[in-house]
Amino acid sequence: MKNNCELCGGKYDFRMVQIDKYLDVTGIAFSGSKRQVNNDNRFRFCPKCGRELTKDDFGGVDFGNEPDMREKIKEYISELDMEINRLRDLLKNTDSPYDLQIKGRLNTIIEVKNDLLGRLEEVI
Repeated sequence: MKNNCELCGGKYDFRMVQIDKYLDVTGIAFSGSKRQVNNDNRFRFCPKCGRELTKDDFGGVDFGNEPDMREKIKEYISELDMEINRLRDLLKNTDSPYDLQIKGRLNTIIEVKNDLLGRLEEVI
């Protein structure tokens, strides 16, 4: 059965609007970014026809199953490890006037990695 609703049938992007509460008054607001709309403040039903909205109405995003941030940080750390190894290999195999820039970049990346590892160990 085809959905003839102007909003949810027309694939309106509900990720750009959210339900807000200011001074105990609930209202609708346009979000500054799609990331600001989450499971707590998103539309659950189409305001035009009342149909329950699914992840298809939110660009395929299932707000209930957001990825674990700790896992994303671990993935990022592994990417930093690859860049650290690449820069170390570059330093071994080159005698360039850019050595100081490479060393500075390497030290910065190592500091970022160590900071992230420290934060992962913290209890959140």
